[in-house]
Order: sequence, then C-alpha cells, then structure tokens
Amino acid sequence: MAKKKNPTPQRKAPVVLTPRDKKTMSALRGLADGVVTAAEKRRDPYVDIPSRTLSNVKYSPRKRILEMGGSKNRRLLFDLSQAKA
Repeated sequence: MAKKKNPTPQRKAPVVLTPRDKKTMSALRGLADGVVTAAEKRRDPYVDIPSRTLSNVKYSPRKRILEMGGSKNRRLLFDLSQAKA
C-alpha cells in the first residue's frame, strides 16, 4: 500500500487582475446589485441580453463586417417560459 502524503499548505502568488478582468468584475457586481435592488423592491430580477436576431444586425462598410445593434431582450429570473436549457 502506498504511503499517504501529507498535503503541505503552499502560499499562492497574489492574483494580478488585468483591466479586462476589472471590467468584468465591475459588470458582475453591477448585475448582482441590480438583483439585490429588485429583491428589496419586491420585483422580479431581470437581465438584459443582446438580441441575436437578423433585425439587430448592421453591416459596417468601413470594417467590412456584420455588427450587432443595440437592441436587447429582457429575461426575468422567475419566468419559466424564458428558461433556457
């Protein structure tokens, strides 16, 4: 039988956040604050998701690519008809 190794606690290097990481953390905190605010007002929490439809697509001739427009869909947390599997 193999001998059990005692795990020795190792110190990890401090995590350095990139500007992109900081922006993501800020967006997640804003989303969480929105959920808390809605719960305090006794309303259904929601998330606005960019609409992925053909009517929300624009062609940029300068960049020569398709870009998403600004249209968004609102998803409610407790609406089961909007749940995605």
